[in-house]
Parts: sequence; structure tokens; C-alpha cells
Amino acid sequence: NGYSADYRITGQNISFGEPGMSTMMYCGEGESVFLNTIKKINKYQIDSSGNLVLLIDDVAMMRFTKIN
Repeated sequence: NGYSADYRITGQNISFGEPGMSTMMYCGEGESVFLNTIKKINKYQIDSSGNLVLLIDDVAMMRFTKIN
């Protein structure tokens, strides 16, 4: 699945703009949950394993691992 959107980072704060074209191929609630959650993300951090963690305030909502 692909997703793209503009984003703005200020310190540890992050916000996402309206999504561009996406290739969400899951035919369930997963796409709407993802899109609704990403709108609420306001912070990020990189954990000790190098994963990108997206947060709402101090609650981790999504974790991403770089794939080579």
C-alpha cells in the first residue's frame, strides 16, 4: 500500500496535510482507521531500534520500520 501527504515538522511535533493519491488495497476498516488516525498525529520520535513512531500526544499510535 502507498500513501503520500505533505507534512510539517517543528522540533518533535509533526502534522500531515491532506492525503494525495493512495493505493490502499485493503477492503475493510483498516484504510479509514489509518486515515482518521494520521490526521490526529501530532508528535514523532525515533526509537532505539531506529523505528519511526507516530504519536498522539504521548501515546504511540503507529510504528514504522525501514525496509531495505
